[in-house]
Amino acid sequence: DKLLKYILANDMFIENVGNTPTFDNGRWSNSIDLTITNRSGHKLVSDWRVDERDRLEHSSDHRFITFQSTGSTLLDRQNFRDISKTNWDVFESELAKRMSNHTNAFSIIDSSEKLDVAADLLSS
Repeated sequence: DKLLKYILANDMFIENVGNTPTFDNGRWSNSIDLTITNRSGHKLVSDWRVDERDRLEHSSDHRFITFQSTGSTLLDRQNFRDISKTNWDVFESELAKRMSNHTNAFSIIDSSEKLDVAADLLSS
């Protein structure tokens, strides 16, 4: 009930379609695995389904979930960062500096709004 309220309050979508269980251990089956998106992601997801391939193909009680991702992801490929080329000493120093300039924003992050504020401060 709390999860559903959170999803609705934050303008999110449950992409699961149909009633095929996503989990089946032979004794119990249910749709406990959810695909949750925001409004932008919701526009990209289509043909969501539970793949009912033979359980002998994999060793999990959870069934495969598949969907098509359509449209533009709106990502600018020029902004891709290869983290293997990151200078971690410089990164840690810059992160510490930015966080020390805004100690109140990073002391307690207990809501999505505070998380957004902290992320914005680190991104600027």
